[in-house]
Amino acid sequence: MKSVLIAEDDAMVRDAILAALKRMPDKVRLITAANGAEALEILRRETVDLLITDLQMPEMDGLALLAHTAAELRDLPCIVITGYARNLHQFQLMVKALEPAVQKALEESKFRFFTKPFDIKALMEAAAGLLGNTKTGLLRGISMEGFIQLLEIEGKTCRVDITAACGGRGMMFFYQGKLCDAQFRDRHGEEAALALLGLSDPEITFQEIDDKTFDIPCSIKTSAIALLMEAARIRDEGRGNER
Repeated sequence: MKSVLIAEDDAMVRDAILAALKRMPDKVRLITAANGAEALEILRRETVDLLITDLQMPEMDGLALLAHTAAELRDLPCIVITGYARNLHQFQLMVKALEPAVQKALEESKFRFFTKPFDIKALMEAAAGLLGNTKTGLLRGISMEGFIQLLEIEGKTCRVDITAACGGRGMMFFYQGKLCDAQFRDRHGEEAALALLGLSDPEITFQEIDDKTFDIPCSIKTSAIALLMEAARIRDEGRGNER
């Protein structure tokens, strides 16, 4: 029997999701958590096949939880719930405007977005689809592209630590969702951001920073979306030259 973890601090929303998933044709084991910290403890001690998480929660929010799952549980599919319908619409418009290579990367990360109030039937169908797809073994956790998009959507002020699979560690700094600076090896600013955004399967960790204490000068003027597109173009050119 497959297991679904629901991380949601609103008891009414949590109960509605529980009731819907209990009606699924294939029975699943349901586990609940009231915040991200509690959910992370469960993920570290139990096998979970699908994570459903709200983004706005106490103690540890959904974005920090997704950062941990990206680093520790790369094959875990996720359903992300947000109360910011306007920002989600902006996200969807941005995805449509991206180059095919970036769109494909976002699609392959296999996470779904729902805004409150959401259609419980649609969420149930998405859960069934993601649980069914886990048999293929091809699912990954949230991608670098998807994670950066979430930071913009939620307007986070934070430091993102990125460790490359081939070695080397870099950092990106965000102020209220805007990419301000990046460092990677001997590179800084936009050059470092392009290198980091072009990495394949990096390890991502996330540390939130209070807006009032953020003191990193903003050296990057290009939007994260434009940098994602450029990183995808450079990556595709490199693959073409290898052929």
